[in-house]
Amino acid sequence: MTDAAAVIDRAAPFVGREAQLARLIDTITGYPGAAIVTGPPGVGKTRLAEEALRVLASRGWRCLRGYAVAAGRDIPLAALAGIVPALPPIAAGGPAGLLASVVTALNSLAESGRTVLFVDDVHQLDSVSSVALHQAVRAGSLALLATLPTGAEVPETIGALWRSDRAARMDVDPLDAADLEQVLVGWLGGPVARGTLDQLRRATAGNPLYLRELVLAAHDSDALTRDNELWQLREVPAAAGRLDDLVRCRLAGLDSAGRTALEVLALAEPVGVRLLHDVLGGDVVEALEQRGLITVRADGRRWEAQLAHPLYGEILRGRIPTTTRLRWYRRLADALETYGVRRWSDLLPWAVWRVDGGGPADSALIAAAVREVADQPADPRLRERLAQAAWESTADLDAGLLRCRVLIEQGRTGAALTALEDVAAHAGDDHARRDVATARSWFLGWCHGSVADALWRLRQDTAALADPVSQVTLRVDRANLLACAGRPRHAARLVADVDLADSPELTVRVAAVQGVALLLSGQLDQLRTALARVVAPPVSRCAMYPAEYASGALPVDVWAYDGMITQARETGHEVLARTYALGDRVAHASALTSLALAEITAGALGTARRYVAEALPVLREYGVRHHEGRCLAAGLLAATYQGDEAAADRFEGRLGEIWPALAQIELFRFEVDRARAWRWWQRGEPGAAHALLAASARRWNHRGGLLPAVLLASDLARMGEPTTAAQLLLAEPIPARWGLGAALADLVRALAAPSAADLERVAAIMAELGCHLYAAEATAAAAVARRRAAGRTGTGVRRGEADAAARAKARAAVAASRCDQARTPLLATVGDRPHLTRREREIAALVARELSNQAVAEQLALSIRTVENHLNRIFAKLGVHCRAELADVLGQGRRDQL
Repeated sequence: MTDAAAVIDRAAPFVGREAQLARLIDTITGYPGAAIVTGPPGVGKTRLAEEALRVLASRGWRCLRGYAVAAGRDIPLAALAGIVPALPPIAAGGPAGLLASVVTALNSLAESGRTVLFVDDVHQLDSVSSVALHQAVRAGSLALLATLPTGAEVPETIGALWRSDRAARMDVDPLDAADLEQVLVGWLGGPVARGTLDQLRRATAGNPLYLRELVLAAHDSDALTRDNELWQLREVPAAAGRLDDLVRCRLAGLDSAGRTALEVLALAEPVGVRLLHDVLGGDVVEALEQRGLITVRADGRRWEAQLAHPLYGEILRGRIPTTTRLRWYRRLADALETYGVRRWSDLLPWAVWRVDGGGPADSALIAAAVREVADQPADPRLRERLAQAAWESTADLDAGLLRCRVLIEQGRTGAALTALEDVAAHAGDDHARRDVATARSWFLGWCHGSVADALWRLRQDTAALADPVSQVTLRVDRANLLACAGRPRHAARLVADVDLADSPELTVRVAAVQGVALLLSGQLDQLRTALARVVAPPVSRCAMYPAEYASGALPVDVWAYDGMITQARETGHEVLARTYALGDRVAHASALTSLALAEITAGALGTARRYVAEALPVLREYGVRHHEGRCLAAGLLAATYQGDEAAADRFEGRLGEIWPALAQIELFRFEVDRARAWRWWQRGEPGAAHALLAASARRWNHRGGLLPAVLLASDLARMGEPTTAAQLLLAEPIPARWGLGAALADLVRALAAPSAADLERVAAIMAELGCHLYAAEATAAAAVARRRAAGRTGTGVRRGEADAAARAKARAAVAASRCDQARTPLLATVGDRPHLTRREREIAALVARELSNQAVAEQLALSIRTVENHLNRIFAKLGVHCRAELADVLGQGRRDQL
């Protein structure tokens, strides 16, 4: 056993079966006294039964085990040889005498107390053992617990117990997504990336045994690695070793026709049953369904077949020779053409079979398949092959542009630009030239970071067009570029008079430009009102970056930049689910980045770093430097706040590598500037950090970017330059309904002229929003102000001020403890932070809500003495002396968040 296998076996948690375990134990200890656990091989039947035995043994039950194997089916008592004592030979009393002796022996075993006999794979029992167990169970002398694989022949004795209601059947299903995640976290000892969870769920269909073997294979091949405490799978490894053997045993006994049918399904599933009948014959398909190797389901008026488990296909595909694969592709394509490509769902499979397998192709269908796959979650290599085939056969513009886009996504920018010029040479009208111009500006602006070149080229392309609609489209493209170049006012003016009639895609793109302008200007309330219009169905990736941003990260940012962390989290998880379902990995990763930035504001730095670790590999793979830069900034900021210099160095180094691509795309440059400034402060270069923040805030003020200016100025104040920050905030008034902006401005002013009361008011507002990092810093600054006030007061009032200062210090320590070991200049004044256990946090929150000790004890199922002991430790840790002081230290709006 490998080290990884030993760790997994030791750490494997028992999850997802708690309700079934309770029912199983009730069945065994009550009526009917026998339980048969059924399910597919590897689904966890034996694990559930063994957990039940462990519980029963802890309750004083005697647990016996019988061992049923295929090799012993013809040997009398093979399964019970280790349980029953020595018996006379069969000749002494004949078969009936032997059976009577076995039943007597089982009854005597049960006389010593409550006894349960466990038989794994009960269908492999020899006939004597099977009949003896049947009689013992019917007599009620012992309980039976057995497992039976789905599809196995049910022994007659077990069937008789079911029919007489003397045995209960319990079906075990595969793990669902939540249980699978819990199992993986238990095995690996840390959180797992969402994409990895889904890959493993799809590959194993929730089968725990297959999951274990696949995780071991991935771990041993370094395909599964830990990056910043987050486990990520680079690729699902080819099934090998024990997993391969398990699946091959499941497929054993197939004749040549059955294996061929499974190979065809492995290459093409799901396939219509009628098409399979035409290609393979109906008898073999029915035989495979009866064996449980394939499933057949209705899809509208069509019946479709697919393999019963994804790993069957994985292993079968690895053993099919290339020539055989291509031959079957040709036959399937021919058969589907004869049958008729009647649905859109037929189009892509047919195109794949035809392009890969060869043979004469319908160029119109190939072009239609390219348009279908353009914005669908598909393998980039597949999209490139289809686009290349369509371009070569039809010179279809959509195919040519798709091929360029796929090349860019693969990082092959030189080949993409060469291909784009080839497409441009075939653009015969204004509409085609417009689409080429849009694609070229996307490549130049977002992939190369050459916004100035892209804007110049767009002006040239617009002047060459005569069609007014095409000219307006390119004007919107210019606005897209300007918005992301950090010039929101200019961008908004360009699209102010655009006629959006009968142009859904143009409507989305204009709304996205306007949404970015509203965001940067701090008009978040107006943006939320318009968000339903901004977030529209997915548009082509060549529709420019703001439209992508509007459908991905913007719905999260509109809440996060307003400090409403709970709403940001809820919206973020909705966006993650939607973008994942669409297969839009870039939008998914950008939403993860927005969530990371929201978690930093909330003080959840570890969570933020996990989001960054999950998003970064995707953004690097797709070469989207502007997205990657923002994600790196989030990682750098979180690592810097936590004092993790090694991680901060890595993030900073990568930012330096891609800086040329970020230089002109300034939409989120302010996040990069904030992260770099905090890193410089951590390195002992406060002057350089202050200068960077001040210069960046002035630049954004000049451009009408109030939101970046306020965030940058507040960072400057938090670093120790509140007077300069307050002056920067005089440039423009903050919108009345931008809650976080107003609170940050109040924080800056309160730091510039320290007032404990003002700082405590700001802290309460920040805590209510969920911005715990800002709340902790404001509370820490208030504690310093209280301490200084206590030192300046006369002896007559000094005691009251000193008490207030002590409580303020305790509040600051509690607030700082919520921020995941964050280290900032303001939090450095806090000193030691108290660590309350989970139970202490629960009790403190309830006491702060004015519950009595008895009420707390009843709610938490504790004794009053235990509550009192916990409360004494809480008082000592927080430096308080009574319940009123505890409530004061925890603070209004923060008691539920301990």
